[in-house]
Amino acid sequence: MIESKVLGESVKTFSFFGYEPNDLGGFDNETSLVNQWVKFSLKVMISHLSKIHQDITFISGCSPGTETWAAEEVVNIRAHHEERNIKLLVALPFQNMSGRDSEGTPVAPRPWPLKSHERMKTILESADDSVTVDEGSTLTLKTSSRDTWVLERSYGTLFVVDDDVKNARLIEALDAAEKNHTQCCIINPSTEQIYVL
Repeated sequence: MIESKVLGESVKTFSFFGYEPNDLGGFDNETSLVNQWVKFSLKVMISHLSKIHQDITFISGCSPGTETWAAEEVVNIRAHHEERNIKLLVALPFQNMSGRDSEGTPVAPRPWPLKSHERMKTILESADDSVTVDEGSTLTLKTSSRDTWVLERSYGTLFVVDDDVKNARLIEALDAAEKNHTQCCIINPSTEQIYVL
């Protein structure tokens, strides 16, 4: 069983799932109004959760988009609020998730942009712990296994999705969170609303 040193019985654990750059206008569209609103909403929610829970761990899968932005915000808030016990756990589905080696050289047919790889590397260096679930024979199965691992350890989950989710991974995660009775907060970029399920 894969476990982490930052998880504990008295620790509230929250995870992040949501749209990736292609769902939000592409890798080069981070400054769009929609993406700025998503980033601001993540910041507000992470700050709020870290204020109301004394011991809190955030779990990020570090995929580009929602998961990367959320992890970066956790690192930023933690740096400005050392009095809070805020931890970041990165849960990867397999090694070299970005398709690049530690030097940034492509090792896969379709690697992430170098900027995304470098951001993930920075997050991993700032994280309190990281785990690699690496279960399954295909990329989809490995990612699904990682997502299941994350959700089984989450008290609550922040989802960045709209009402018309078509991404199979996010639909599966939403369904699993509901079955696990995980508290879910939806950050909806289409309507610019935040609500709890």
